Amino acid sequence: MNFRDFCSALLLCLFVQAIALPAQQVPKREFRGVWLTTLSGLDWPSPADRGNAEKQKSALKSILDNIARMKLNAVIFQVRSRGNAFYFSSLEPWAAELSGSLGKNPGWDPLEFAVDECHKRGLEIHAWVNVFKVWSGGSIPSATKPEHVTRSHPAWMKMHRTEFWLDPGIPDVRTYTVTVLTELAERYDIDALHLDYVRYPDADFNDADTWRLYGSGTEKAKWRRENINTFMRDLYMSVTRIKPKMKIGSAPIGIYKNISGAQGWEGYTALAQDARLWMREGYQDYVAPQIYWGLKSHGSAIDFEALVGDWKQNSSEKHVYAGMAPYKENVKPWLAEHIDACRQQRADGEVYFRYEHIRDGDVFRNRYTSHALTPAMHWRDNIRPNPPRNFIVEKNGTTATLRWSPPVKAVDGDNADMYAVYRSDEAGIHLEDAAQIVAVLPSTQTTWTDARVEERSRYAVTALDRFRNESDAAEVTTSIAARGKIPAPSISFAQPALASSDAGDDLLLIGYEVSAPGNVRVRLMDERGAEVVILVDEMKSPGTYLIGVERGRLFEGIASVLYEEGTHRILQPFPN
Repeated sequence: MNFRDFCSALLLCLFVQAIALPAQQVPKREFRGVWLTTLSGLDWPSPADRGNAEKQKSALKSILDNIARMKLNAVIFQVRSRGNAFYFSSLEPWAAELSGSLGKNPGWDPLEFAVDECHKRGLEIHAWVNVFKVWSGGSIPSATKPEHVTRSHPAWMKMHRTEFWLDPGIPDVRTYTVTVLTELAERYDIDALHLDYVRYPDADFNDADTWRLYGSGTEKAKWRRENINTFMRDLYMSVTRIKPKMKIGSAPIGIYKNISGAQGWEGYTALAQDARLWMREGYQDYVAPQIYWGLKSHGSAIDFEALVGDWKQNSSEKHVYAGMAPYKENVKPWLAEHIDACRQQRADGEVYFRYEHIRDGDVFRNRYTSHALTPAMHWRDNIRPNPPRNFIVEKNGTTATLRWSPPVKAVDGDNADMYAVYRSDEAGIHLEDAAQIVAVLPSTQTTWTDARVEERSRYAVTALDRFRNESDAAEVTTSIAARGKIPAPSISFAQPALASSDAGDDLLLIGYEVSAPGNVRVRLMDERGAEVVILVDEMKSPGTYLIGVERGRLFEGIASVLYEEGTHRILQPFPN
């Protein structure tokens, strides 16, 4: 092969690689959710565990551990499946799936428990509620306290086939439902409300009497849509008034209106679901449309990818998380290709119905090799939080312990809601590289241990607010601790060889060697010898440790560093 042929072959190779690359890249921002179904205990709680709170808790923790292991980042937890509650409600009865009897207090609060456990694992939790479908089975439930809505308000009910539906055309129905969901949002630290069955059951719904009473001569289909739209507006305003940081989303039917390549049951015409208007008018932060079909390339008559593109193109810049159906035989084998299609269409993420059908994680075929942060909602909040403070890295052998303090409140009053930990063993930290995210932690956790530190390992921590705006990075490197033995006890200073341009000369590394087990204190002092800040005050094992401080930004007025280990006391000037 001559030189020209070689260059042509190389360019062709690079061109093919460049085409293939987008499908292989793992985006840093991607919603990865799963519907965790509680109706009849389909995903949780197991019917065998009814009445046993400890077994139910243990099973739920195992599920959440597995969801985190798969590098998903959101749980859509069903808390109101049929006019019942998997949480404490003053208006609706406890779900029978918990105790075996509708209305019986299970002795614990599953939603409160789930919120805590999700947040511990860096997972968002969205409370999934079925809105207007409130009972199934053809006969009303037995008496409870509080009573089920089918008993307390029978005039609000309409039967559709064998199911009880609240009639959205009755104003009191909409008011009641807004009150139920607002109470839920107010009591729990959920990240979002997630609405399902926020629609009519079908075009043949028997609401002629309601239309005559409230329709005011409006064409029925238009009147129905406005009933649903009014409910959505009222709910959004009610919830965000009391919880300004709460997100609200829904799971509309997958076909808004028929398009080329995707024709079937339309949300807009058959179900009075005008999800595009909800996004356009700003009372919906995201949709997770139920696009439960296969790919055209694998013989599906309804084209999944075309529908994803249609939703995204008409999203009014709100988020679209494509709902997928791995329970279907024409979807599950090609689920990874569905993810590729979502990324190709620039969807904001994916949601899977339901947990049971993805629980082994193999269906993703390495599409989720790295952590991802959920997308930021800039229309709700575009102010970034401040970075974590007092970030230090303590290296001991092959492990490194990272510690930091919460950031100063941002100008909008936000604290950190989560932290993202980055690690690089190469030239430096790149915040846009998803592969460098090694942990996503709750705001209550300000320490993290890396068990596989290398000589060139470098770390950064960022703060995330509730709408997932991300701060600048607080960064340090372990370069001093890897240089070799520091005479014990001692303290030394150095500029890091791998300092980022953001930190510049303000970043200083303080290395110290502990000679024997015991309590170690490292303090920064001012010119009068008064303590300004404590960097370390805890028991340490023998070894070499490292602290990174940003001199100009965080520690103005520092004159010296005081190191104390047992009877040893070292006072050294703070470098200029």
